Amino acid sequence: MSAFLVDVLTPSRVLFRSKEANIVYVPTSVGTLQLLPEHTHFVAKIAPGTLVLESSNGQKEGFYVEGGICQLMEKGLMILARTGLAKKDLKLPEVKELLKKGQEQLAVGETDEV
Repeated sequence: MSAFLVDVLTPSRVLFRSKEANIVYVPTSVGTLQLLPEHTHFVAKIAPGTLVLESSNGQKEGFYVEGGICQLMEKGLMILARTGLAKKDLKLPEVKELLKKGQEQLAVGETDEV
């Protein structure tokens, strides 16, 4: 199985550029999508959740993403997220703050329409 390149960018930093992946799981507004090489091109709205990249040796790497869009084209997958953190970098205070923010947005009915 061939691989494709993935870029994940946020307004404050680049999580990574040109990272090879054989499978990518993307949380979207219509559910989690499993993307494989040679998948058809598309654009989707990102939902809060875990972005998972799986390499050819089966190693998985997870990231928390929130808001934004993902675009899959012939040259690769581009994720432009409002928030993005490597799961290994998540700390309890950050997680609590993200949870509080999400609960507040739900309470007032805010959406992240693209």
